[in-house]
Amino acid sequence: MVTEDKTYTCTVTDSGADEQQEFVHLDVYEVKAVNAVVKPGTDATISCVIEGITSQVKVEWLESSEEIIVADSNYTPNPGTIENNSQTATLEVTGAAEETTFTCRVTSGQFPSSPSSDTEVQLNVYVVTAHSAEVKSGTDATISCVIEGITSQIEVEWVGAHVEDDNYTQKSGTLDGDSQTATLEVTGAAVTEDKTFACRVTSEQFPDSSVSVTSVQLNVYEVHAVNAEVKSGTYATISCVIVGITSLATVEWVGPSGTDISGDSNYTPKSGTLDGDSQTATLEVTGAAVTEDRTFTCRVTSGQFHSSPFSDTEVQLNVYGCSKDPKFTFTIAGNTEDTVKVGETVTVSCAPGSTPSGSDK
Repeated sequence: MVTEDKTYTCTVTDSGADEQQEFVHLDVYEVKAVNAVVKPGTDATISCVIEGITSQVKVEWLESSEEIIVADSNYTPNPGTIENNSQTATLEVTGAAEETTFTCRVTSGQFPSSPSSDTEVQLNVYVVTAHSAEVKSGTDATISCVIEGITSQIEVEWVGAHVEDDNYTQKSGTLDGDSQTATLEVTGAAVTEDKTFACRVTSEQFPDSSVSVTSVQLNVYEVHAVNAEVKSGTYATISCVIVGITSLATVEWVGPSGTDISGDSNYTPKSGTLDGDSQTATLEVTGAAVTEDRTFTCRVTSGQFHSSPFSDTEVQLNVYGCSKDPKFTFTIAGNTEDTVKVGETVTVSCAPGSTPSGSDK
């Protein structure tokens, strides 16, 4: 096994002649691969470091196809120079697209007849997927970036305005198979306007690899409840207006105490259409269902980022007065007659359980 420099003696003895000796050197060098892992489409540099040499060596780079790489628009090989018995050769790759195994082929410059050595150098590619969010103003939010195609833990840093404040919690996540999910949690106090954050990824396995930056959005919308107050037994429409969106939101109406009203013929929900950066969703209620005060919920889910959490906004339907309807019993002046004398003071109320609406002549 060749492990270190050695000097051998070659002794030649010829009959009748003096013995002759020649010293033969076996010089040993090491080649260390400096791999890289980068985001697709970014420029990358891989290298091999040749140590233990006393003169410049010849370095050639080969692709997996065994073709020698020459300088072109995709590759820039640089053999480097010798310094302190070491030489670093690099290969710059423009817009890395996929994982590739390169070969660093080294040939001695001091002894050109020496055999070449081949060392594999890896260019690994990972994918970063941004998971943006669109949430209601004042609610807690979480955005994330998922790194896939890695074999070791990735260092993730979130960059953006005030991310060091108490309103933000950064979590790098842990390696799960070949992926890692990093999150940024934002409290409702900081969810006031649209913001753009950067997910900065650095390989811990190959720290010399370039840093990748992926933008992640936190979009904020507001929901304004448009309540209604109508007379009992009349048709009513309540609505919620979503402001600050760029795509049509999904709106679901929920009845009092969370009841499902989707199949009830007394209710007609309409999601509305996008008008600029706003959308008005309505709920039409037939007179048969307008009998008492009720609280409905306007549930909004982002149409741009579907994995965002939904938001709930309460919308009030307040009911006043009585209507002459068979479902109600009218009490006038203590009896069930519906006629009174002119000028007589009467009290009118509708049952069950309601309070008198007032007195009049």
